Amino acid sequence: MTATLVRSIFESDYPYTEHTLLMSAAIRGDVKGVQKYLKQGGQQDRHGNTALMLAVMSGRLDCVQLLAPREAKMQDNFGCTALMHAAKRGNVDIISLLLDYEAGMRSSIGWTALAWSLDCQNPVAVDLLLNAPGECPNSLPLLRAIARSSGDVVIKISKHVQPADLKDAKEWALKRGYVDALRLLTSSIQ
Repeated sequence: MTATLVRSIFESDYPYTEHTLLMSAAIRGDVKGVQKYLKQGGQQDRHGNTALMLAVMSGRLDCVQLLAPREAKMQDNFGCTALMHAAKRGNVDIISLLLDYEAGMRSSIGWTALAWSLDCQNPVAVDLLLNAPGECPNSLPLLRAIARSSGDVVIKISKHVQPADLKDAKEWALKRGYVDALRLLTSSIQ
């Protein structure tokens, strides 16, 4: 009995997980499987991940292209979108694809994809997101760049924030002892 059950699980087209057939195909990069099970789009796993998010996390650009029209703008249990997951990983091709769908959206903690992109330290990803509408709505991305000691990124982002947000960022950097960032912020204004 046990051997039969194990064999049926491994021979099955559906893995023994909480994922739908569409999600499993997206993770594997199985374009034909994604096309076949596209009707399952819009479903989420226990973490709130969609097939699109799982394709993004797996770096499956072909699957992302198929899934984006159907699952874009959905958010996981933390409010993250597929674009935010791509930004965390610095996947420039996927970020470019998802910008038109999800730019400017915020997670549960108020972060845009730009704020998440600072984790990967990919300057191309940061540039793409910095120029997207709604991605730099306040000083948060700048504060994250300061805290990460990302000098070039601090200068780039500082050029996109409002003067009041720049003033707040300078005060924040001063209070926390980020002297180098404070110098950069001061010199970038002059």
